[in-house]
Amino acid sequence: VELAPTETFDLIMMDVRMPRMTGYEACREIKRLPGLENIPVIFLSAKGQESEVQEGLDAGAAAYVLKPFAPDDLIRKIKEVLKL
Repeated sequence: VELAPTETFDLIMMDVRMPRMTGYEACREIKRLPGLENIPVIFLSAKGQESEVQEGLDAGAAAYVLKPFAPDDLIRKIKEVLKL
């Protein structure tokens, strides 16, 4: 989150479980930063309960990909989110 304002991103992918804050919290923080509110976020997580997925989407994520995933599935989701 600290580096987000100093870098240029087309897409952010992150896990839900992180050491200092959850991915949900990080996504909310990133979405509050000027110029980053429209950068798509994809969560990668083993937490697949409907409430977890919904929390990710409510935090501002464009997609939520469950682990384990096939590389082709992740690439397909990235292309979908980036409209490629």
